[in-house]
Amino acid sequence: MPIRWNTTLAEIDRAMKLKPAINQWVDQLDARLTGKKKRATIRKKKKLYLSVSDWEFLERLSSILVLFYTSTLDLSCKHVPTICYTLPLYKQLELHMDTYCRQASEETDVHGLEDALVAGLTKLRIHMEKALVSDYPLLGAVLHPRMRVSYFEDESLWSNTNLAARVRILLDHMYQVYSEDSMDSSPIIPATTVDPVSPVKRSAFKSAVKMHMQKAGPTSASQKEVDIYLSGLYPCTTEQEDDPLIWWKVCIF
Repeated sequence: MPIRWNTTLAEIDRAMKLKPAINQWVDQLDARLTGKKKRATIRKKKKLYLSVSDWEFLERLSSILVLFYTSTLDLSCKHVPTICYTLPLYKQLELHMDTYCRQASEETDVHGLEDALVAGLTKLRIHMEKALVSDYPLLGAVLHPRMRVSYFEDESLWSNTNLAARVRILLDHMYQVYSEDSMDSSPIIPATTVDPVSPVKRSAFKSAVKMHMQKAGPTSASQKEVDIYLSGLYPCTTEQEDDPLIWWKVCIF
């Protein structure tokens, strides 16, 4: 049957909270029983018994699955664009699973965790490659003011790729197409205030991009809007990370 990681995580977390009660219940299953009932209950008890290593495995599995849960929450948001989350979340999950896969390879793995992680990592990379075939997830990511192009210039994440150069070509093309339809030549005015957005719980997306705030660079009046955007002149606030459309409504070039 298909495995639902959010349901599995919820079951494990609940079991961890009830660990003392579960252990006590299993320990006393055969109490005050005799004969055939006691022998049958002992067999059942062996199946239900969780050793210390079993509990440790469940705790590790929970720490692996929690990022899948928070990623699902990010991608399930209403009224905000989520296509910008696709590539950062794929990359964050890849790094997360790779870390636990290396840990499992260095330890005695009686539960087959390493094989499961390798299989999951292989499938994840297939989907990430498919996402990179299309320009839309890439454009969605770079048009999030928290990332822009600096995120794809990080060699520790995207080594041996041409994503940064590809992003710039896509932005230049998009600017050329849409600028022909725009007759607004008003000067750029920096925004000083933004309507606050209610804070939300920490997300997988924020963890993925927390080190990639675009630093402001020099600008001039002759620069194109694309260059000004990529310069990081107008930073993205913490509140605007949850809904980049708010940033775009304020910082209209």
